[in-house]
Amino acid sequence: MKKITKEILTYIIMLLLSIILIILGVVLSGDAADIMMNIGLSIISTVIVYFILKFCAGDPMDSIVEKVDQLSDELTSSVDMLKSTKETGIINSWNNRSDCPTKEWINRIEMSDGAIRILCYAMSFLVDDGDFDEVMLKKASEGKKIQILLGKPTGECIKARTIEERIEGNIADRIERAAARVEDINKRLSEENKIEVKYHDTPLYASIYIMGSKAIITPHLYATRGALAPILEIQKTDNKQCMYTKYLEMFNEVWKAGSAKNV
Repeated sequence: MKKITKEILTYIIMLLLSIILIILGVVLSGDAADIMMNIGLSIISTVIVYFILKFCAGDPMDSIVEKVDQLSDELTSSVDMLKSTKETGIINSWNNRSDCPTKEWINRIEMSDGAIRILCYAMSFLVDDGDFDEVMLKKASEGKKIQILLGKPTGECIKARTIEERIEGNIADRIERAAARVEDINKRLSEENKIEVKYHDTPLYASIYIMGSKAIITPHLYATRGALAPILEIQKTDNKQCMYTKYLEMFNEVWKAGSAKNV
């Protein structure tokens, strides 16, 4: 009710103002009279048109205000997201690993600005890609440090995970295939550039793929193959407790405990 009263009062004031301007236009002469008259008539026309639109077709400003509010909410959300990214380092996410094409992983390895560190069980989805050998060979030849931690084929954790996933074949076979691919790559590299490989018997809660200052993390879900697990892409931030730092520390701990032999 108060809003309607204020609007009516506004219309009355504008009409009175326009009438005063029109009267001045009649009283005065010359250019000033024409200006006053035109302004007064313009105000009256605007008030009448707005009044008709508002009470017959709805307030024409409502849709504009609504869009402005929506844009404001989106901008606020974007700012909050940027703040969150700066604090946590999360820059992307996928519901399933399979939603992110393997080529995207290969591209990220190729664009890596530092050491490449991988902690996984078998990474078969990567080694089965036709470009895996060449991109790893290229990065190693450039002098980039590459460390890969594969699951120990005979380890208890691999046996348990194989049963848990309830799939044909077993993870040990996939690990052996991955190890063979890396060994073939190493045969083409000089001694100082060879890829370092270790084996672990660790119950992984996440697979870690560190590529320089960025990383992709695959949280492990019970009885779920990696292709169906969600993934996070993160980056290093100034926060010493950011996700990137925590996962790098996890990799280093498992690396220390790893074995150079797969038995």
